[in-house]
This record gives sequence, structure tokens and C-alpha cells, in this order.
Amino acid sequence: MASTSTALSDDEKRIVPFEELERMDEKAMIEEIKGNTIPQYFYEYEQGGKTIIGISFAGVKYIASRMRDEKHPISAEHTEYTETDDVFRAICYAKDLSTGEKRIGAAEQPKRYANGKDIAFAFTLAISKAERNAIRHFIDEKYIQEGYRAWKAERGGAPSAPRKEQQVSKVTKEELEYELKEFNGLVVMQAEHELQVVVPAKALLDQDYIEKLKTALDSYGAFWVPKTKDHGPYYSVKTE
Repeated sequence: MASTSTALSDDEKRIVPFEELERMDEKAMIEEIKGNTIPQYFYEYEQGGKTIIGISFAGVKYIASRMRDEKHPISAEHTEYTETDDVFRAICYAKDLSTGEKRIGAAEQPKRYANGKDIAFAFTLAISKAERNAIRHFIDEKYIQEGYRAWKAERGGAPSAPRKEQQVSKVTKEELEYELKEFNGLVVMQAEHELQVVVPAKALLDQDYIEKLKTALDSYGAFWVPKTKDHGPYYSVKTE
């Protein structure tokens, strides 16, 4: 892989929130399973004036292929799984064929959404996530930086369209709660200058739930706020 002397900016090194990346990556995995193989190697969007970047499962495989070209091949050796009534659990064993070093990646995939509906391809998703996590252990930051630049250059622009600046909404807490009453487990909290729409943990991987919620929140200019040590993730509706 050709090296580059240009370092990524601080903005480029930022990582997309785990819950958001997992949701986007799961959706991409399902599309690939269905045969719709338009690779989305990286995710990019604007948040608070910063560019947020995350690497997908397809991106992990893409970078692994570039590492192989540099005589640094990574192989997913084999995968084991167990299951309960509610989840599939998978463990993938990966190996650096140039050094013999081995790493393990684990994943847990629910079988059903929060509303009780079965998740299509749940078993395959568990296996794919475990493989992604195992291979990711071998990928050095420099390969991500170089891979991101190369992929962006190949596409002739940004991986995905950036979000617009957050708009101000005049909606009240009571009005928003009424508008979102169909979303089970959702909590709307009043905070300074914003309403915080907190999604229940199990619903974060429910694609139908999240897509419908995002559609419902679009007219309010809702903005995703990642988890920090002080608070969990939520959608922000700016009110001032």
C-alpha cells in the first residue's frame, strides 16, 4: 500500500459513535447478504461542526486486502457460535499469516427487535460481526488513515453527504411526546436549549424502529448525540 506524508486532521481521526456505526453497518451487512453489493467502506457525517468518520465491515475487509498486498495477510480461520432463545453469540478466530499471531473477535446478535419481530439474517449477522471484530484487531491506525484517503480518492469525493447544521424547532416537550407516542420505551427529556429523545437500548439495533424514528424527527432537525462518560446517546431537538 502506498504511503502518504499527509497526516489526517483531528477531525478525520474522530470515530463515529458505536451505536450509530453498528446500526449503519448492520444495515449494510443485510444489503450485502441480499446481493446488493455497493460497498460503503467508511461512514462520514457532520456533527457539531466536526467531521465524524467510522469504518464498516466492508471497510475492514477492504483494508485487510490492502494489507495483504503489502505481504501482511490476515485470515479469518474459523468461527464458533452458541445460541439462546433470544440471541446468537459468535466467536471468530483470526490469524496474521505473516507472523502467526492470533486474535479473537466476539459478537452477540439479538434474534428479535424490541417489538418482537424476528430480525432477518440474525445468525449471519452474528458471524459477520464476529469476523469484523477479529480482523479489526490487526488493523493499525495508519492503515485506516491510508485506506480512508485511498477510498475517498477512488470515489472522487466524500464517502457520504454531510449533515446540515442543526435547525431550531419551536416544539414543546409535550408536543414531541405526543408525536412520538407510537415508539415504545422512548423518553423525551427537557434540557437547556434542547429536547433529548432517548432511545431504549434494545431499539438501537431495530432498523425499522430507528428508520421510522429518524423520519419522524427529520422535520424537527434532530441531531444524533453520541454516548459519553456523562450521558448515554440520544437525539437532540434544538429549541433555542
